Amino acid sequence: MEQQIPQPERITSKTIWHGLLDIFNLERGLIYTIVALTIKPGAALREYLYENRKKLVPPFRFLIFTVAIATFLTLQYFKYNELAQQFETGFKQGAGQEELSDRGQEFLQAYMTGITYIYNNYFNVFLLAGVPIIALMTFWLWRKKMNYAEHLVINSYLTSYLTLIYIVMMPILWLSDYMKLSIGYFIGSLIYSAYFYIQVFQEKIGRGIFKTLLVNLLYLLAYYILAIIIFIAAAIILMPKN
Repeated sequence: MEQQIPQPERITSKTIWHGLLDIFNLERGLIYTIVALTIKPGAALREYLYENRKKLVPPFRFLIFTVAIATFLTLQYFKYNELAQQFETGFKQGAGQEELSDRGQEFLQAYMTGITYIYNNYFNVFLLAGVPIIALMTFWLWRKKMNYAEHLVINSYLTSYLTLIYIVMMPILWLSDYMKLSIGYFIGSLIYSAYFYIQVFQEKIGRGIFKTLLVNLLYLLAYYILAIIIFIAAAIILMPKN
C-alpha cells in the first residue's frame, strides 16, 4: 500500500511574511551566518561541523548565492567595449605599432570575442572552482585537524563571506579607482582569512598568518597558471588560418 504524502499548507500572505522574517532571524539564517562569520567564525564553524547544522545557511547554498550575485554585478561593471579597448591599446603598445594590420585586427576581434565569451559564461565557474583548490591547500597544511570534506565546507564559508564583502564594495567602483580598490580588497581579504583560519583551526597567531600567506600564494600561482593556459589556448584556437 502506497504511503500518502501529506499535502503542504496553502501559501498565504502570512506564509510569505514568515519566510521573509526567517531570512533575518538573528538566531539562524542569513543574517545570523554573516554576523557569526564576522565575530566568531571559529566557534560558528565548529558548532556547524560537530553540533548543530540548523543555524548557519548551508555552505554550498551560501556560496552559490553570493557567487551568482557577484558574477552579475561584475559583468554589469566590466563591459565588453571597455575590456576590448584596454586590451587593444595594450596589444598595440606591446607590438610597437599604432595601427594593426587587417590580419591583426581580425585576430584581435576574434580573440576578444572568444575571451569575452569565456569570461561572461564561465566567470562563476572560475570562482566556484577555486574552493576545492584552496580546500586542498588548507587540508595539506592542517591535515591533522579535519578531513578534506570539512575543509571544503570551511572554505566555502570563507569564500562566500569574502564574496559578500566584494558585493558590498562593488558600488564604490563607480566612484573610485579599480586598481586601488582591488589592492585594498586583497589586503583586507588576507587579514580576514588569517583571522578566520586562526580561529577555525585554533592556530597560533604567527603560524596562522604564515600558513594563510602560503595558502594564498599557492592559490594565486595556480590561478594565474590556469589563466595563462586559457589565454594561450584561446590564441592558438582563434589564430587566423593561412
